[in-house]
Formats: sequence, structure tokens, C-alpha cells
Amino acid sequence: VGFLRLGLAPAESLAGQLMRGGIGSGLVKVSSVLINMALAVLLARSLGADGYGIYSYVLALVSLMAIPAFGLPILMQRETASAQATESWGSMLGIWRWSVSVAGLITVLTCLIAAVLAFALAARFSEVQLWTFGFGLFLVPLFVLRNIHGSALRGLRRIVLGLAPEFVINPSVLALSVLAIVVFFPSKAHGPQNVMAFHLGAAVISLGVSVVLLRRVRPAPLAANTTAVYDLGRWNSRLLPLSLLVGANALNQQTAILILGMFGSPDEIGLYRVVAQMVNLIGFGLAAVSAAVEPHYARLYALRDMARLQKVATISSRFVLGTASALVVIFVLFGEWVLGVAFGSEFRPAYAALVIMTIGQLFHVGVGSVVSMLNMSGHEADNVRGKFAAVVVNLTFGFLLIPVWGLEGAAVTTATSVTVWNILLFRAVQKRLDINCSAFGVQ
Repeated sequence: VGFLRLGLAPAESLAGQLMRGGIGSGLVKVSSVLINMALAVLLARSLGADGYGIYSYVLALVSLMAIPAFGLPILMQRETASAQATESWGSMLGIWRWSVSVAGLITVLTCLIAAVLAFALAARFSEVQLWTFGFGLFLVPLFVLRNIHGSALRGLRRIVLGLAPEFVINPSVLALSVLAIVVFFPSKAHGPQNVMAFHLGAAVISLGVSVVLLRRVRPAPLAANTTAVYDLGRWNSRLLPLSLLVGANALNQQTAILILGMFGSPDEIGLYRVVAQMVNLIGFGLAAVSAAVEPHYARLYALRDMARLQKVATISSRFVLGTASALVVIFVLFGEWVLGVAFGSEFRPAYAALVIMTIGQLFHVGVGSVVSMLNMSGHEADNVRGKFAAVVVNLTFGFLLIPVWGLEGAAVTTATSVTVWNILLFRAVQKRLDINCSAFGVQ
């Protein structure tokens, strides 16, 4: 591929390391999208729209319950990388121990509060919903602890090892577990509470893998009698803003499902979840290419070689748009048939929502790697502003449209939020760098 040849560096150089890490992370994320798509097909067929909706809604709640601790993985990665660079092994050991302790305290307290609320409101929910939520509660500390260990691995520049447990091992174990139950016990009912229990088991396994990997690659001084050094004031002061930033992203992803849960039905949540998984396939090429070109963006911007930077952005965006166009055509023209064949006839009514969200995703792909361009050029603050703007749009349109239009309202909300977010970032790139990241930029 042409854009991958631009600025290639020897493998032993810093640029070569960045390239390997970028390609490795891209492959992990692409694999994750494909595995999760297969998992969505399996769950939709085994649970039906209603059961899949209950399962998806509880997962959305679990994601939001972890927001207070969401800043820990970022802080862990940054402090680990810094400590390794300066060989401050005491500080590295300190941030590892402090992060695990804080994660345990925050998540256990959050889960206790949620459990009390669930008990108080138990009469409003079915037994299946309560059991599904009960299993889901245990996922909160497991998710956060696994992400902390993964971030420590990435801080040690073990990018693929840090990503694989969350993005590959967890969904793969869950998919194989559900598949085994469906194959060997086809006559039994498989409710969302069972799947959530399997998810809990997959999370335990992926956390265990993360722990083992970190122990095996940790710097040798940490295995000795190193004394932990703590910088509690600085770490505590930075945890809240980081949690708010990552939490905004999580809220943005789950808003439509949460509002559908307030005003819609579980089967609408199931239909929306299936559509969201399908349109993610349109964007997986962008995720892979962005990971591969990020080192080039950083290097060319550092050299102030704006002409080549524009060229890389344009070629990569055209490649991504070209590969995504085939799926867009299939979803728009044959989406109803695809939904019926892949997920079952009860998912065919999601066709209109699929078309709406496909259009929004096409705009996202066509704009190009604007997030990567801003991050690699030191303008990540523009990404933050764009993300919070998308949250505002999501909440506003969600409460206006979803109570009236249901599933289609959720689709319009998501597509509008994605479009506004990308417009803001596209304009930020043009303003800061005078670069057109879209497929229609001039080389």
C-alpha cells in the first residue's frame, strides 16, 4: 500500500518501533471488530432481540459505573512510561500499587451503591433483568483492573500485549463459551443472565492473562526489593480530569442505549446494538489505517514537512473510503436481507436505522484520520472539545427524538452526533495545520 511506504524507517529505530506498534495495535483492533461482529450474530440468534437488548443495556450500565476509575489506565500508562524512561523503579512500583488499590476502592464502593439501588427497585424489574445486572456488577472491578494492567504493559511499550486481553481474548472466550452452550445444549433456553455469567468468566480469564503478562515483562528491578515511592498529591489531582475525559467518551457511546432503556423496550435496544455492530465494520479500516499512519503524522509534523503530511493524509483517507464504500452499498441496498440472514427475521425492522447510521459512519470515514492528526500534532485539546460537544448533541437529540421515534430516533441521534464531532475536528485540523484530512484533499 502506497501510504505505508511513506517515511518507513529501520525496525530498530524509534520510528520503526512506532510503526510496529501502530500496525500491531491496528491489527488487534481490526480483529476485535470482527470477533465482536461474530459474537453479535451469535448472541442475537441465541437470545433474540429482547434478550440481547437486556444484555446490552446492562453492559451499558456497567460501562458507566466504571467512569470514576476510567482515568486510572491513562495515568498508569503515562506514569509507567515516564518511570521507565528515567529508571525510577520506585515510582513505577508506587503507581502500580496505588492504581490497583484505588481501582478496588472505587469500583467496590460503586457496586455496593448500585446493588442497594437495585434491591430497593427490585419490584420494577423481572427476575432475568435482576440476575443479569447482578452478574454485570462483578464485571466493573474486573474491567478496570484488566485495563490497568493492560495500560502498564503499553507503558512498557508492549502495545499488542497490552491490548490483546481486552480486545481479543475477552470477546473470543465469551464467543467460544456461548457457541459451546448453543451447540451442546441446543434445547435449553439461553437467557441474558447466562451470557452475562459467561462474560464474567471471560473477564476473569482476560484479567488473569494480563496479570501474568505483566509479571513476565516487568523490569527486573521491580522483582527485587524495590521500595515503592508515592506521589499521591499529583496522582489524585490528575485522576478526576482524566476520568471525566474518558467518561465523556463512554457516555457518548452508550447514550442512545441508555435513553432507549428509559423510553423504549428491550427489543429496540437489541436492534440498535446489532445495527451499531454492523456499522462498526464500515469504520474498522479507518481504525487500522489510523494506527499505521500515526507515526508518520508525528514524524512529518515534527519535521514541518506539511506537503508530505497532506499527501499521507489524502492517500490514507482515499484508501479507507474506497474499502468502506462496498459495505456502504451493501447495507443501503441489501441491508434488510443481510439483517434477516445474519441475525434472524426479527431484526429486519432495524433496516431504516441501519441506513441512517451507515450514512453517519460514511461521513466519519470520509473525513479521514482527524483524531490521529490532532493527537500526533499536539492539539489533543481540540479532540477533547469535540468529544464533549458530541456528548451534548447526543443527550439533546436523544431526549428529543428517542421518546418519539424510538429506534429510528436513536439512529438519527447517533448519526448526528458523529457528524457534528467530525465536522468540528475537521475544521480544527484545517485551522491548526492547514491540512485537509478528507479523501478529497489535494496531494
